[in-house]
Amino acid sequence: MANNGRSAEKTIKGYYYQFDYSIIKVLELNNDSDTICIEGIEDVDITDESNVAFHQCKCYESSDYVHSKITPAIRQMIRHYASNKSKGYYYHLYGTFQSGQKKFTGVSLSFIKNNVCTYTEKKVHHVLHDELSLNDNDLNDFIAHLTIDVNAESYLEQEKKVIDTICSVLGCNIQEANLYYCNALYQIKQLATQNNESDRTISKAEFINAIKTVDAQFEMWLLHKNGVDKFAKAIKKKYFSDYNISPYSRFFIIEVDNKISITELKTAILHIAKKYSKIRKRDTPKFSPFFCFCGINDANLIELKKQLSRDRVVFTDGYNFRGAEFDAPSIVKKPSNEHPIMLRIVDNVDFLESVYELCESTIEIYQFYRTISLYENSDHKHVKIPFEKINDIVQMI
Repeated sequence: MANNGRSAEKTIKGYYYQFDYSIIKVLELNNDSDTICIEGIEDVDITDESNVAFHQCKCYESSDYVHSKITPAIRQMIRHYASNKSKGYYYHLYGTFQSGQKKFTGVSLSFIKNNVCTYTEKKVHHVLHDELSLNDNDLNDFIAHLTIDVNAESYLEQEKKVIDTICSVLGCNIQEANLYYCNALYQIKQLATQNNESDRTISKAEFINAIKTVDAQFEMWLLHKNGVDKFAKAIKKKYFSDYNISPYSRFFIIEVDNKISITELKTAILHIAKKYSKIRKRDTPKFSPFFCFCGINDANLIELKKQLSRDRVVFTDGYNFRGAEFDAPSIVKKPSNEHPIMLRIVDNVDFLESVYELCESTIEIYQFYRTISLYENSDHKHVKIPFEKINDIVQMI
């Protein structure tokens, strides 16, 4: 079991290494219209104005270099070259190893013929260049179109290079780059899992536009990968660091299940309300945030309101008297000196649209979800953020 675990870990690490390499390559393209294809002929296929290049990317940083680690990939390239000799394609092999790189002294005709093309597989002896009818001139032409780097950056070095590249190309700081990196990994993973090659292809401009989309959904596994503290810091920097709070209509939609205590939930929403409400007598204009809790049961919602009331927190929920129906005009009334409403609670997501229609200021929606984002709104700014524990939201805001 332990060996299988280590094997799986290496495989996953190899995928991340290839994904990071793909992100760097697409961001380094010279022109917005240049494209990459994930899992095309090779791991990454690059097409620009001057040529087409096929890239193999290997992560062997826990292994010593031996020729046999790279020769299968080169044979695959030679087979492709043999069918496309006149097209002038370029081939790149990029790999990181723990040690032993000095054994590789470069690509020569003898290396290709003796170490790559001549091999035994399943007890069958092969001479690949003869099988493919490639003469020395053909092999020399292939070598001229081949680049091999066995001293590539380590997994951690390349991961840092991704962030540096994002900062450089997008003109952002490291905190913002970490968020863009989350989206970039998501985009590469989505491309890699498409069936058709055309759907695995993206231009530089399309890729940048995709990773800069502010309301793109962050996957929970990215939160796990970066860690709560790092993720919360990046989210706060991106969305909640402005100390000059504009008088917008802000809606905080929070997924609530039976694992979240009402006391913790109350603490979190009071933290948010304190930052995003202006209700003191000298505050002009006055405003306060809206809250909606997805998945909360009626008993817990009532208990939350009871605790807020006992704490003398002034709030409204759109119900003007016992047994009344929800009244949207009531919940959007602005706070005043006589009624310093600190927060508003919308009991059901189905009521949100009627509330939006009556809001007079810019609407911003911040949705915190535990598993998957189920609420969608494309009419207003809508940011979707995963969390594990309710206290994570406090860290973010």
